[in-house]
Amino acid sequence: MRTDGFCCIVAMRRKGEIIRFAGKMQVSLFINPLTPREAMKIKNLFLALIVAFTVSMPPSAANAGITGSAHDFSSEGWTGGEICIACHTPHNSIVQGPPGSSAPGVPLLWNHRLTKPPQFYQMYTSYTFDGSPEGAYQGPTKLCLSCHDGVMAIDSLGDGFGNSGTNFITGPAKLGTDLSNDHPVNFVYDTTLANSDGNLYDPVTQASGMGGTIKDDMLHNRGRLECNTCHDPHDKNSIGKMLIKSNVNSELCLTCHIK
Repeated sequence: MRTDGFCCIVAMRRKGEIIRFAGKMQVSLFINPLTPREAMKIKNLFLALIVAFTVSMPPSAANAGITGSAHDFSSEGWTGGEICIACHTPHNSIVQGPPGSSAPGVPLLWNHRLTKPPQFYQMYTSYTFDGSPEGAYQGPTKLCLSCHDGVMAIDSLGDGFGNSGTNFITGPAKLGTDLSNDHPVNFVYDTTLANSDGNLYDPVTQASGMGGTIKDDMLHNRGRLECNTCHDPHDKNSIGKMLIKSNVNSELCLTCHIK
């Protein structure tokens, strides 16, 4: 019998007797009293079940989050031991993009300096792609590229324009400014695009596999495909490559693509 969200087993004297357990009032369910030895056995069994359940939880459930992920820079001297500061700050955040930006507004209490125009990106193009990416990146994509294009140092923090740091991203995480060989981003993915393409699911009706539709769960402002359509910068799932869902057997790809 559950009375407050969990089941407790204790030694009780008479059926219906009110007793106190863990600071909460419980009602006895046993008619006959339990001996101290019996009560101890039941208690140990209950604790063993709790331990077994906790240990059996997958690592993604027990350790999910940014701690220990590729975005955890708390061990670097320039963060002062803080995790969030590499991207966010509670005070004096960046509210204006670099001069000349077509989308100057900066959300999310942003703390990392943005790539300064006239820096441009070479976009993905293909005869199979019917979307219309915008050269001036907006939303989450411009925030991601402020590190991942390799133009700005990852320790360029605080309001202002231009590099203030010296540590640059390297390896596969450095996308550069030539994005012509990367999955397109920064475009509207809607019913019209799905119909014109013919090989994409309608994001308004197609389930994402995460509880809602593609539009609800994966598109920025419920309409645009951006970096965070496939990636979670906070790595809540801890399933590798900071993906929002597993891509085993191309599961993530096939959420949108009809193949």
